[in-house]
Amino acid sequence: MVLAGCEEDEVVVKEVGACFQQRWSKWVSGADGVVVVVDASPEAAHSTSMVALLDVLELTGESSIPTLILLNKCDKSSRREVAKVYGLLEMDSLTANSHVAVIEGSALTGHNMPLVLEWMNELGKG
Repeated sequence: MVLAGCEEDEVVVKEVGACFQQRWSKWVSGADGVVVVVDASPEAAHSTSMVALLDVLELTGESSIPTLILLNKCDKSSRREVAKVYGLLEMDSLTANSHVAVIEGSALTGHNMPLVLEWMNELGKG
């Protein structure tokens, strides 16, 4: 999970991994936005991702904090495998919340990373 906060003309990003899950509620409460990075590769542990994702969405939903679910490593997955991830993580029901968005991308190739930066930039405008 990445917490994004806007200070003047910059975005402050803090990476807080699963090992800090007990502290997420403290950090999320002060965030302007949250990016949840989910490994979309076929080898990923999607059940673990789903539990963490639901925990984050429970925290962000209470305050309608803008939340981006970034499906990373889509370059390693076929369209069919990405569709499977959508089903396993119940993306349709998760994105029914107006404060939740999903972007498929690849940190390795940079695919759709400009969209992630654009989403973060919009936090400062809201």
